[in-house]
Amino acid sequence: MATGHKSGALARARTRVSTRVRTLIGGAGGGGRAMAVATCGGLAWRRAAARSSGTASAAAAHALGFRAQLEGPYFATPALGRALAPSLPSRALASRASAAAEGAAGLPFPSSSSSSSSRSSSPAPAAMGPGRLAQATRTSVPSPIGEDRFSADGGDPSLAAWWRRRRQESAPRTAKLDPSVVERLTSDVERLAQDLLPSAQHLAQMQDFLKALQQQLDGIVEGAQVMPFGSAVNGFWTASSDVDVCVRVPRATTRASQIKVLRDISSELGRIEKYQVEPRFGAQVPILHWSPRRPGMVACDISVNNVLAVVNSRLLGQYVRLDHRVRTLGLCLKAWAQARGINDRSRGTVSSFALVLMLIHFLQRRTPAVLPSLQDIAFSLSLEPDFVNGVDCRYCADASQIHAEMEYLRAGRPPNQESSGLLLMEFFRYFGHEYRNGIIRIRDTRSQLPPFDETGSYLVVDNPFEVGKDVANVDGSQHDIIQKELRRAWALLKDGRPFAEVLRSSAAVTEPPSSFGPAG
Repeated sequence: MATGHKSGALARARTRVSTRVRTLIGGAGGGGRAMAVATCGGLAWRRAAARSSGTASAAAAHALGFRAQLEGPYFATPALGRALAPSLPSRALASRASAAAEGAAGLPFPSSSSSSSSRSSSPAPAAMGPGRLAQATRTSVPSPIGEDRFSADGGDPSLAAWWRRRRQESAPRTAKLDPSVVERLTSDVERLAQDLLPSAQHLAQMQDFLKALQQQLDGIVEGAQVMPFGSAVNGFWTASSDVDVCVRVPRATTRASQIKVLRDISSELGRIEKYQVEPRFGAQVPILHWSPRRPGMVACDISVNNVLAVVNSRLLGQYVRLDHRVRTLGLCLKAWAQARGINDRSRGTVSSFALVLMLIHFLQRRTPAVLPSLQDIAFSLSLEPDFVNGVDCRYCADASQIHAEMEYLRAGRPPNQESSGLLLMEFFRYFGHEYRNGIIRIRDTRSQLPPFDETGSYLVVDNPFEVGKDVANVDGSQHDIIQKELRRAWALLKDGRPFAEVLRSSAAVTEPPSSFGPAG
């Protein structure tokens, strides 16, 4: 009789959840594929329900088979997940199922692709499947999920054992490194980054240049506004860098009208004898390259109404301000890519913008996380949309909200104290060996793009705001070359070679053997 009562409760819970899911997905226009995805997943939870000793835990665990998929890597719409909670057997079970489903959603259920952001209730390890973030955003911090939670209130011990196995299997895979090697590398990269930073004189020269350019354009284009972007804004500018400038011009909305504005600017700037103008109207974004005739002066690339690039640069600048290691690592990675000949987008290699996004993605995946997702925080808090050229460019810049998010991501652990040397080595190891395919993102994009097979996507870096747009555009012929460079850097550094050897020109260094002797 008791068994029949348990089976009946499980069947009723299953029917309520299934009916609710069908209603929600049907109303949202999800179609048959979304329904199949939502109902076929969560096999581990259904097996756990079959082994459960109590009606309540069995019903809740089975219901999670649906909800874990709705908020998991397949079809993530938080509204669907929230709507399921009233369908569970009781308020207590709804709360418990909600928290457990959020934990289960970050687990690697069978999938043909790795999607963007894991929705786990505790930060995911650094060795998650490619293409997924290692952090999630919540407006509040749920109770810890795992074996302790399931056993503390009389839950099923088999679920506790299952959680324990999953944690052990997904523990971060970090190579054992000689601490003295890491310490020397940290000293090397911090010294290099300090040397690359512009002096106060160089920064003043850049500001004077921008003011002079604004004065020149005031007499050429009515209503023109000079807006710097790129490294001049995001914190990675050096004394040898060009200055990227967006000239905001009213009503210049088409490519033809923007080129016309650039021609007008070119005819006036060409009169300045100290500089030379090189039109590049065939580029993806038409620009004027305005460079000095003698070294030591500021050069710039001028585009028209490239406002989204300005917002992207400000977003990266906000990440740089969150942790000093971001700038140190970004400057060193940029120097490495330039020295090794893989930092030229026109030749199909990695742009500086894409390289920094790869770095942010990597730092979001550390355990504990070094960085949050500023855009995910903004969406979770329902901040006011900020539309630029029809694109929602909102992100969180509130220090208190960012601090609360980092507290959540750490889940009671102390802040990440990994040195810049260790993080640099792990960056090379991750992208050289662990990363195989998948789109590299710094935000959760599941609400904007349906899941798809990403196994054919290698070094595809998603635009933070224009979701689905690859900002890397790495040529297929360069994939092996870039991977070899990443692996070369990892091999040299783990064997104690100085970073100066990693930076040696690609013409002077051949592919290293599998092992090196101690540093001389």
